[in-house]
Amino acid sequence: MPRNSSPKNAVEENVAKLVDLQEKLKAYRREAEEIEQFIGSVDDYQIRLILQLRYVDAKEWNEVADFIGGNNTESSVKKMCYRFLEKTEKEKSKKI
Repeated sequence: MPRNSSPKNAVEENVAKLVDLQEKLKAYRREAEEIEQFIGSVDDYQIRLILQLRYVDAKEWNEVADFIGGNNTESSVKKMCYRFLEKTEKEKSKKI
């Protein structure tokens, strides 16, 4: 198995990888903050809860439906979510 002739090269490679990963983590955190701010701005409690469970807590649709309760199904919570997001996107595009 070939070995790296210079340990310095391996360290440099790992430092470069680490810097890249740190930048990706910063971008992920900024995106997560934007998502949480958007969810926090939703007036409808049920929709806000659905968005939180699905996109922040990473729950499956059936888990979201079980948590919401009230005879909601996987399909119904998914439809509520997507309809809300479509409506929000249409309203956003009208403003631009």
